[in-house]
Amino acid sequence: MDGTPKKRAYTKSRLIKELAFRAGISQRQSRAALEAIIEIAYRESKANYFILPGLCKFDVVRREPRKVRNPITGEHLMLPARDALRVVLSKRAKEAVAPRVAPMTEAAYAAFVAEKTAAEDAARKAAEETARLAAEEAARKAAEEESRKAAEEAARKAAEEAARKAAEEAARKVAEEEAARKAAEEAARKAAEEEAARKAAEEAARQAAEEAARRAEEEAARKAAAEEARRVAEEAAQKAAAEEAARQAAILAAQKAAEEEAARKAAEEAARKAAEEAARKAAEEEAARKAEEESRRLAEEAARKIAAAEEARKAAEAEAARKAAEEEAARQAAEAAATPQPDTDGFVETAITGDNAISFKCTTCGQEIIAPGEAVGYEAECPACGAILLVPAKSEPGTTYAPGGEGEKKEIISEQEIEDLNPETLKTRTIRIDALLFDDEASKPAATPSADAQKSRTMRIDLPDEF
Repeated sequence: MDGTPKKRAYTKSRLIKELAFRAGISQRQSRAALEAIIEIAYRESKANYFILPGLCKFDVVRREPRKVRNPITGEHLMLPARDALRVVLSKRAKEAVAPRVAPMTEAAYAAFVAEKTAAEDAARKAAEETARLAAEEAARKAAEEESRKAAEEAARKAAEEAARKAAEEAARKVAEEEAARKAAEEAARKAAEEEAARKAAEEAARQAAEEAARRAEEEAARKAAAEEARRVAEEAAQKAAAEEAARQAAILAAQKAAEEEAARKAAEEAARKAAEEAARKAAEEEAARKAEEESRRLAEEAARKIAAAEEARKAAEAEAARKAAEEEAARQAAEAAATPQPDTDGFVETAITGDNAISFKCTTCGQEIIAPGEAVGYEAECPACGAILLVPAKSEPGTTYAPGGEGEKKEIISEQEIEDLNPETLKTRTIRIDALLFDDEASKPAATPSADAQKSRTMRIDLPDEF
């Protein structure tokens, strides 16, 4: 950036406001006059020519057929004869906006040429120095790259030589290991043959030993069978005697079991009567408990129905309040739609509310204005004359919201209500501004922003009724 403040377009709304203020007419009349001038200019420019005194001249000229080139496709086209609008600025406008300057003297021109030459020489030297430094840096990098490649080549050759020697050494070791392996295999084969002969001898000795052991076991089994037969006979005799004793004991046990059965039946009868009595008492207690639970359930059901009825009542009240709020919002929207809106020339509108207000006066026309506290530090457009103002941090003395309440209280009106009022009548009112100019790229500034920080966009602010 060259430090030049960014230019802001002088919008149609500002033109209407300043025209009304300077001419002492209402903004509605100012807008009508401006639109009438535009319409007359269009009409007369087509028929003859139109001169806006002090500004420019509009007229229509006839352009001859000519050949043109499409910059996108490169195709050559032939434009036919046509009418074109020509705008010629007046001499007065040129002198007022960009006055002509006096011719330079030869000394001044020589100084300018010398200064320009010196600047070009300085730029050329700087470029040469930059090129020299770049060349040195490129040479240094090339030398480093060459030395790196040489080192890599030397390392590669050394690695190849080491690999070749390692391969020869490995091949020698492999040959030695192969000879050792073959010798070991021959020794292992001989050892295997000797082991096979030893195992054959051991197998023959084992079979002979097993045959002798089998014959000894058969003899021992025969003797054991005879001994077992004698023992079984003795056990059969002992078992017969034991069975006789067991029969006598079973008779005595049966008599005793009959006596115990009679005693058990008597105990069971007594236990049955006690259990019936206990069951009767438990049934009575269960019936009492169920009756108590039923009464508690009925009470809870009644309480739940009461709570549901209360919730339904509250929901119905909330629904009624919501519908009333929606109807009120629709009514206000309809009223706002029916109210003429000021021309914002494409500015963005944003609704903002606040709980305080700032009152101040326009430095150009002296009109009293109020804005919300959130607008502090932003630029605003004066509703009366269109001048760009900066919303102060606090209310100015002598205004509606001045500190201490010493300011004069005036009727507060919105921007929509001032179109039919002339500047003298507006002096007796306080205007609530509806549009602010704000910065697109930053939040609200904490302090007074610089001229470079301001942007030419507009934000609409709708204040509460108490403002």
